[in-house]
Amino acid sequence: MLRLLNASSLLLLLTVATITSCSTEAAMKLVSYEEPGRYHLNESTLHALETLQPPVRVLAAVGDARIGKSSFLNMIHLHWDQTFLYSGATPFEVGSTTLACTHGVWVHVRQLPGGGNLVLVDVEGDNLGNDAVTEQLSALTAVLSSYILLFVRQMVNNVALEFLYHTTELGKMFPESDGFPQLGVAIRDALDLNPAFPDRQSEVVHSITSPTHGDGNDDMRREIGAVFPPSRITAFEVQYQDRHQLQELPVLSNGPYYESVQQIISDLKISVPEKLTPSRMKMCGGDLVEMIRRLFAALENGDIAVLETAFERLEKQMCDRHYFEWISPLLNIAEDEFMSKAEYHFGEFTQLCKVESYMERVRQELDTKRDGILREREERRKAEEAQKKAEEEKRKAEEALKEQRRQEALKREAELALIREEEARKRVEEQAAEEKRRLEERVRKEEAERRRAQEAHQRAEQELARRRHRKRRRGCVIL
Repeated sequence: MLRLLNASSLLLLLTVATITSCSTEAAMKLVSYEEPGRYHLNESTLHALETLQPPVRVLAAVGDARIGKSSFLNMIHLHWDQTFLYSGATPFEVGSTTLACTHGVWVHVRQLPGGGNLVLVDVEGDNLGNDAVTEQLSALTAVLSSYILLFVRQMVNNVALEFLYHTTELGKMFPESDGFPQLGVAIRDALDLNPAFPDRQSEVVHSITSPTHGDGNDDMRREIGAVFPPSRITAFEVQYQDRHQLQELPVLSNGPYYESVQQIISDLKISVPEKLTPSRMKMCGGDLVEMIRRLFAALENGDIAVLETAFERLEKQMCDRHYFEWISPLLNIAEDEFMSKAEYHFGEFTQLCKVESYMERVRQELDTKRDGILREREERRKAEEAQKKAEEEKRKAEEALKEQRRQEALKREAELALIREEEARKRVEEQAAEEKRRLEERVRKEEAERRRAQEAHQRAEQELARRRHRKRRRGCVIL
């Protein structure tokens, strides 16, 4: 997409600051150097960046000196909230002389209204006498960024192609293209559009990525196109305007340049993504600082090839942090809670850690714990079933013993009943015998009494008979 940028939107920032000298407000120096390979990182700046909360978006301006990179970043700072700031509180140094204001790498952090932070990065321009240093700083800054603004004069030249080629060498460390920055190309004082192309966007994409020019740079374009496909490139055209008109600030702020500025900012709000690692992991300020340290350590050692290992270590470190945040707590909670939370925690972890080997290791760890829990549950279930079976057998044995004892008690009771019955029978018989004996005894007594009575009667009759006999003998009749 092509956006026209009126030069007043750039030069106005020079006017609101100071047209004849450099001025600065809030930018912090990140990198300085004494000579190639000897870089110094500003610890206070790193500390400020370290505190940034995600999402972190990093927009870097690179390109020739005195082309308007710092002014453009100031413009973004002033216009990001769709509100033009008339004060001169611009973060990056700008000037209107031939002397460049930016040396090394400077950064400015802008808090975004919706949350998160936008880090604006200003890199010293080429043509300052040590292009090798500037090229290194620009390439590494590009790797640190989520969006590169490459400034060129009139057209995309060989210097710009060489810069992009060196950048793509680093970009090969990003297997996922989303982890590498988007590219914006700002053409200042552009030449007339080549009639072979319908618009500046097509012309710029062709000049950067199409290996059909036959000028000896097609191999570079092929490599560039592999990292920066057309969908990741946006062209901006920056046109000049009479500097004297910049004195009419209120008029200019309501003119066409203001609309173009607002359009560019709107475009960048959509285009500048969160900063991601090669494995597409979202970075916070601490991750960004660690990445800066590793990048410049590799640069000082003169071995850019070790950057891939540095990225791997950084991503492992990030994954370690997310592991202790989301996974470690799972390993020390109750089984039921683990089973209910494991998938959610792992899902949150995989949103943050994108290293396949690390994710697979964590997945295996969780699966091992889950399998262990399921195995322990199964063992407990079997043990409980065995215990229940043993208890059931014990219960049955106890019931059988109880039944046996009951039967024995019943048998004893029956035997006792028989004994009691026999005893009762015997008592009845004994009572009957005793009654019979008593009856017989009474009968005998009665018989004896009767006999005695009869005998007494007989004796009485005999006695009476004797008396009568004696009376007859005496002659006396007894009536």
